[in-house]
This record gives sequence, structure tokens and C-alpha cells, in this order.
Amino acid sequence: MKRLFALGVLVGSLVIGVTNVGAAGTVSAHLYRGHSSCSTGATDTTGARYGTFTATTHSGSQVVNASITTDNLASFRTYNVSIYEFGHSCILSQNVTSFTTDGGGKAIVHFQFWAHSGEHTAWAWIQHGTTNDIVKSTIVPINN
Repeated sequence: MKRLFALGVLVGSLVIGVTNVGAAGTVSAHLYRGHSSCSTGATDTTGARYGTFTATTHSGSQVVNASITTDNLASFRTYNVSIYEFGHSCILSQNVTSFTTDGGGKAIVHFQFWAHSGEHTAWAWIQHGTTNDIVKSTIVPINN
């Protein structure tokens, strides 16, 4: 009887562990130039793509693991990454991270940001200094 109880506890623990792992969600959105809105991110998605914004959320956590992978941006430039969140209101977290492109305009940067309560989507705004060299992602879901 004790062995059967111990086996039940072990199986129950494994099921809970698998459920938590499965609750994580990873989604990606492409980067574009052009107009944007707080609720949608990039609004013109017909042009060239300049990379991806990827976000991984975890059930029960407001910390989002994110990354930016760029392609075809200007060579050897430093870009700042800001995150917009939308749902209850429009929240901007400026200069969450930065990165510098290589000779081919490519870069990869991993970072985290806090998903504010009440916000359901996020998107990335990537800008070189105060210039018009800007790319934006479409939205990804957060706080699910």
C-alpha cells in the first residue's frame, strides 16, 4: 500500500511538471519599416522584413524572455530596443536593451521585460539613436 501511494505521488508530480512546461508559449513577429499603432505594432506588413521579435511567456510569471534577430539593417550601427504593451492601456518601456549590427546588418540580442498586468500584447520598436532608422514588429501575445 505504501508503494502504491508513493507511486501515485510520483506520477502526480510528473503530471504537474509537464503541465507547467507545456504552459510556456513562444511566438515570433517580423520586423518592418513604416507606420505603427500601439494596438497593432507595425501596420504596413507588405514591405521587406528586417528580422524577428520573439517572446517566450511562462504560466504564472510576468517576466517575458525575448530576443531580437535582425537582418539587412545598416552595418555597424547601435540600435536601442523599446517595448510597447497594449491591452488595458498603452505602456512604453524605453531602451530595454541595445545591440550593434555586424557588417551585414545582422545581430542577435536576448533580454527580458516585465509584462504589466492588464496588458495582452507586446511589440518591439528598434531605433538607431534619434534617427529615422526604425523598424517595428507586429504584436505578440503576453500575460496568457
